[in-house]
Amino acid sequence: MHFDAVVGETVTLSADVPEHPVEQGSNVADHITPEVDRLRLDVLVSNTPIADVANRGATVQSLPTGIGVDVNVLVFPQQFDAVKDTVRDLERFRDEGILIDVVTHARYCASMVVTQIESKPRGTSADITIQFKQVRIVSTRTVALAPKPKEARGQPMKSTGSQQPKPKQSLAVGIFKTLGLVE
Repeated sequence: MHFDAVVGETVTLSADVPEHPVEQGSNVADHITPEVDRLRLDVLVSNTPIADVANRGATVQSLPTGIGVDVNVLVFPQQFDAVKDTVRDLERFRDEGILIDVVTHARYCASMVVTQIESKPRGTSADITIQFKQVRIVSTRTVALAPKPKEARGQPMKSTGSQQPKPKQSLAVGIFKTLGLVE
């Protein structure tokens, strides 16, 4: 997707920093989590473009002005509504969660989704603000289970039958017996 003009670009790169204290001596970077990148584009889309940015098959024709100077104009083979088409495509990208790689003159943002669209009509054109949010793509893999041990580990508990309850003694008597003061 191309636009007639990108009039503004805002990139937001942020990180989550803990509110709780971090122990002295620990690596502070271990406690900081980068958040996903966000991008905002302010674009202009026109139904009377000065270039065929959407490859609609325009040709350049020279028209006489009547004052001795000819003007070159773009002539399109069929009528179109670039504003409506662009907003419709952006809505589809948002609704279907389509991953987009956004390329601007300043940066490349991979795996972005459209999160918000604002369109402000202006005659035969529109100012459109598009907000994107990055999706982190990860992959998982399956690993084999550890082999079973050759020997059984740990022994099952064996029943010792019924036991007579041990007589209760006071804490003081236990201490005296431990010290050997009483039998």
